[in-house]
Amino acid sequence: MRLLLPFVLLAFGARGQAPQALSKQQEKNLSAFARLFGYVRYFHPSDEAQTISWPMLATKGSRQMLAVQNDAELIRELNNLFQPLGPTIRVFSTRQPVKFDPATLQPPGSAHATKVVSWQHQGLYTGKGKMYQSVRLNRPGTPGSTTPLAVSMDASAYAGQPYEVDLSWRRGKNSPPATFTITHRQLLGGTENRRATQQRPNQAVAAAGNHYLFSGRLDSAAQRLDLALGAPAGFEDSLNVTISAIVKGKKVKLSPVQGESDKASDKQTVEIDFTSPDLLAEPLFKEQSRLGDYVTREVAPGISCTVPLALAANAAHTYPLADSLRLNQLHIKANDRTKYPAEWARYQGERTIGLPEVRLANVIEAWNAMRHGYAYWGSATVTPDTLLHQTLRRAYRENSTLEFQRTLELMTAALNDGHAWAMHSAYSSRHYTVPAYLGKVEGQVVVLQVLTPRLAPQLRRGDVVLTIDGVAAEKVLQEQASRISGSPQNKEFRALLALADGPKDQPTTLTLRRGDSTLTVRQPRTMFTPNYQTGNLITAQRPNGWLAPGIYYYNLATMPETLSPAEFQTLAQAKSVIFDIRNYPGNGVYSLIPMLLKAPAETTITYNMDMLRPDQENIRYSPNVVRKEPGAQHLSGKMYFLTDVAAQSHPETFLGLLRGFHLGTFVGRPTSGANGGISYVPLQSGFSVSYSGMLVKNADGSRHHAIGIQPDVLVTPTLASVRQGQDLILETALQLAKSGK
Repeated sequence: MRLLLPFVLLAFGARGQAPQALSKQQEKNLSAFARLFGYVRYFHPSDEAQTISWPMLATKGSRQMLAVQNDAELIRELNNLFQPLGPTIRVFSTRQPVKFDPATLQPPGSAHATKVVSWQHQGLYTGKGKMYQSVRLNRPGTPGSTTPLAVSMDASAYAGQPYEVDLSWRRGKNSPPATFTITHRQLLGGTENRRATQQRPNQAVAAAGNHYLFSGRLDSAAQRLDLALGAPAGFEDSLNVTISAIVKGKKVKLSPVQGESDKASDKQTVEIDFTSPDLLAEPLFKEQSRLGDYVTREVAPGISCTVPLALAANAAHTYPLADSLRLNQLHIKANDRTKYPAEWARYQGERTIGLPEVRLANVIEAWNAMRHGYAYWGSATVTPDTLLHQTLRRAYRENSTLEFQRTLELMTAALNDGHAWAMHSAYSSRHYTVPAYLGKVEGQVVVLQVLTPRLAPQLRRGDVVLTIDGVAAEKVLQEQASRISGSPQNKEFRALLALADGPKDQPTTLTLRRGDSTLTVRQPRTMFTPNYQTGNLITAQRPNGWLAPGIYYYNLATMPETLSPAEFQTLAQAKSVIFDIRNYPGNGVYSLIPMLLKAPAETTITYNMDMLRPDQENIRYSPNVVRKEPGAQHLSGKMYFLTDVAAQSHPETFLGLLRGFHLGTFVGRPTSGANGGISYVPLQSGFSVSYSGMLVKNADGSRHHAIGIQPDVLVTPTLASVRQGQDLILETALQLAKSGK
């Protein structure tokens, strides 16, 4: 996207003085920390590692890495940061390797371990969405995303006083017959969400007719007490809760409040997690790490690490146990407000992107999700390590919100993935453009369609755009495309859609060539900048209907979940049907496939990424086989499907199945080449990134990513066809249908 948004800069404050570039030692420190961070977060299965706030650790670690002066200090600091999360994690000089000893994984003589805990990843779960899964085997499943109860209590009159939570529930008829472990956790003074001293991690209670009482003390700065109850999947019990402050030995019931507090720092949160030792996470696939499995990696030149991938455990703990004092020191506490402003500010909802450690932490989190979860590193412009170093350098140097947005855009652009975006909550949807569509025809930027009739005297189809606000259109196009991720055709398509975008109603000046004349048009930006799903809105719209005797045109963007009886009868009468899928249709299109099949068929276009080890080592791709049976209704005519770059993701799945089942002729241009589920990574200060986390191939096993589905008949529009308002792709399909080819 083109980010010409001066009002955004005002909203987030003036740009501070840019810091100096990273030194070689700082860059080495940060890259070593980044690699080890991902190994521990996603592949070391200790219970201690599940208690940490990973964004917080990324920020704290980044700040410390900036201060480390030499390799010896780096080794010491990395061990200090990560051994509290796993005592068997080791960082050492590559010249003096530390041999991994599996005996260190065994519990002490008095303890008894009966289970092996390890990670399985199918894709990589990054905290948002349900497309991908990450589970720790032999540990309770992740609590469900639903919140049966969430209340905020006014505690302003009782700061510093004891409080009591009285919780009861009765079992729903479909709840599993299991006991539940209840863990009480607090957010003290608006900072780190960590286990409180009054936790009872092993208290088992019956699942029906239960009553649970626990107490705590309100922080001296607390104005509110927020209570959230989360339950695992399948938990359908009825929950009731009473929260009381204790004043001079008497209970005073706290009342719910409406709305949000103006200051997030005035919150104190209690979370109660319902987990069940009887409802362990189900394995995602057969292969599992074994006790004694580990990885040794060089995280920076001359510095290596060893990280175990499986740990012995009983119902209460993984082994060996970490030093609780060192673990506690990793958590940011209320009295650290001055010492650690970045971490504190994170929980205040403040815009902290001006702090280098926050920007660096965002890069480290984003890069690790991509490093281990992105499906197409072979198609990227640079290697993962090069991308990490490039982005760390940019993030340290470019310290405004707008600059960091561009840093993330360049990071995702290097993936060459149409599903890779860099987003910010404040201006992700605030782009506007002139009410016209632009395209690239015969090597020139051209007006394809004018959407506002009153503009017709100023803009016409086929006008060649020479400059935009005084800058050559081709230069603007290349600059836009440089921050867009995807195939070459996808980069160009999306860059053209946003070529003239900017703040709402702000005029843009276009210099045009029309025949032998050159003219200048000044036009306000009044239309939302369209996204890639715009599709055949760019071409002349036409209603569904007969194009010639026996030949019917059907725009799949108009298709409901199922064809109506009248629509089916019409299509069944046609000798040929031209389906237009230069768009983003609904899921109803899949109901067409059984109507086109003559016999049962199966094909495979998507593959899950099954992972046990970091860096996608020994990754396994498990196929998702699609089997279809012929339907009761059948369309016997010859089928043509119109394609172009606007078909991305969901429509490419539909087209991929059609191609796999050999159900029609594709006419037009290549599709986008970006399919499979999207993985989203939430970051600090309102940022997020996304990428493709599933392998997709064409049905014949050939590469799909960044290439797309190739048409059987390639059609390229011309300047003459644009000026005459012709839809060459449709006209070509019509001619093929008439000839029966």
